[in-house]
Amino acid sequence: MKILHISGAKGWGGNEQQMIYCYNLDIKFFESKCKKLNKFKNYIYLRSIVNEFKPNIIHLHTSDSLTFFTLSDLFFHLKVKAVFSKKGMGSSSSFLSKLKYNYKGITSIVCVSNTVKRDLSKILNIKAKNKTIVIHDCISLDILNLTPTLDLRETYKIDSGFKIVGNIANHSNAKDLPTLINVVDEVVNKQNRKDIKFIQIGEFTKKTTELKQLVKDKGLENAIIFSDKI
Repeated sequence: MKILHISGAKGWGGNEQQMIYCYNLDIKFFESKCKKLNKFKNYIYLRSIVNEFKPNIIHLHTSDSLTFFTLSDLFFHLKVKAVFSKKGMGSSSSFLSKLKYNYKGITSIVCVSNTVKRDLSKILNIKAKNKTIVIHDCISLDILNLTPTLDLRETYKIDSGFKIVGNIANHSNAKDLPTLINVVDEVVNKQNRKDIKFIQIGEFTKKTTELKQLVKDKGLENAIIFSDKI
């Protein structure tokens, strides 16, 4: 089976890394003709790739890749089954978003969770709803190095009497770390649990200063540790 994977991601995140984990094969890459995915040159290029390599399935991994495929298919009738993976939902969807999510040329919509399926279903018609399926993200344990390389208690001098709660997320808006800090506030300050240390592992960004200030404002300096990227 040939799968043509299309992604409009401009950075390398967990979704992209997971795709590489899933395919222990040599992968042929096609670079878009224009910097922005949704340009007519790229629509023509996709048609040529489909005609030459004849993929059995097109997998769409980002919202703009869905837009890209929808317009390309309307222009050129690609005649290839397309599967769209939906990882999360924004607070609102535009009229154009609703059109592409309901596009008849999408064969299946894979939702990462029941919550995503529920929220996406609010803007889907009956036919599109019947195309949705939930497949939770996972990777094989065989590819992971399960040998510890860092002793958190030793590194951060945490007494054995403390429980450790971990969170792994880079400091980006999508990870909603203020909610984590509010949870720590609830557990430590309101429920008076003083036997827990929270360790947040993730790459520092321009949002880090704001997060650390929130920790300070809530008096949680001794309860939560920001490790930066490990």
